[in-house]
Amino acid sequence: IYLTRIDQNGSHVWGEEEVLICDAQNIRNDLAITHDGQGGAYLAWRDLRPPFGFGSTFMQYVNSEGVVQWQPNGVLMWNYSPWIVQVIPDSEGGVLLHTGAGTYNHVFRVNSQGETLWHITGYSWGEPAHIVEGENGYFYLVTFNDDWRAVYAQMLDCNGQAYWGEERFGVLLAGVGMGQIRLFWDFGSCYQDARLYVCYEVRDDNLQNSRVYSQCIDTTGQTLWGGDWGLYTAYHPNFFEDMFPIPDNQGGIYLLLWRSGGPPNIQGKHVNANGTLGGLKPAMIEQPSYPKIESTGSNSLSFTLPTASQVTIDLFNILGQQVQTISEGFRQAGSYSIRLDERNLASGVYLARLQAGASGSGAIPTTEVVKIAVVR
Repeated sequence: IYLTRIDQNGSHVWGEEEVLICDAQNIRNDLAITHDGQGGAYLAWRDLRPPFGFGSTFMQYVNSEGVVQWQPNGVLMWNYSPWIVQVIPDSEGGVLLHTGAGTYNHVFRVNSQGETLWHITGYSWGEPAHIVEGENGYFYLVTFNDDWRAVYAQMLDCNGQAYWGEERFGVLLAGVGMGQIRLFWDFGSCYQDARLYVCYEVRDDNLQNSRVYSQCIDTTGQTLWGGDWGLYTAYHPNFFEDMFPIPDNQGGIYLLLWRSGGPPNIQGKHVNANGTLGGLKPAMIEQPSYPKIESTGSNSLSFTLPTASQVTIDLFNILGQQVQTISEGFRQAGSYSIRLDERNLASGVYLARLQAGASGSGAIPTTEVVKIAVVR
């Protein structure tokens, strides 16, 4: 596992070399990452290193300078076959880890020194279950229970104190009973402006006739949309693969639904703040076209221009020193191939920078950079 930090300009903040997080010779998956609020990052992952053959949860912390802070290859947090590995910031420079093994899940609060400040269990169950970052100092857990026939949400603070409901799981968002329907594994959640949003899928017991419901919960635990099951939002005669609610900055959500079969599609639905559906269909925004450059093998490049423009391609060594101008001049729109003049170049890795489109005083060119290997 490696980590790099890239700023809004696409520059590598910690240099071109990635930060090594873990190189233990074991399978690692379910990687999760979050920020510390100060330019650093916490990472957590599922790891199969001995003696935990069924897997365990490890963590690592990298500060804002790109320096690993905890012991090499991470710190063991949970040692029994994690089904979920999730992290969010705790708003005080630390991290909240949500993990578990198919029964009651666990939440650990860990500071930047790697010390566990507290550990609670029993507020979420199995998989799927989500931890959601809330207002400063608070977070939410969303979980299924009762054989996937009920979905709950709980609000907690960063001291581990729960606020909703009489039971640990919190408030009931939907409970479909023990009839011929059931909630399914797919659900999504997000938070904005003192509102938690949760979307979940209900199917017949034959796993067909998918109905998606949405719910909005305020900080007192009151549900705001729809009836006992929430707001009926979308339908598919078969089922959806996954769903992603996104706040619309006005108290509602955009819901993206992924359907992978017959044919694969991504569908969208809008839920307004008052719990109604729809609204004006948003205008389609055409994606801008940018010049592209890529390495096509040792000593050669190709690039594509969507429009005619002035083009300059410069070559830099790994120290950032310019060593050659590969091409310079006006080009028509189209695709081009070019070969480096390697006579004065040593074998190694270089960076080719394409700049296109600048003209006039103060104009900023579009820039693309690609690595290229020179072999002599």
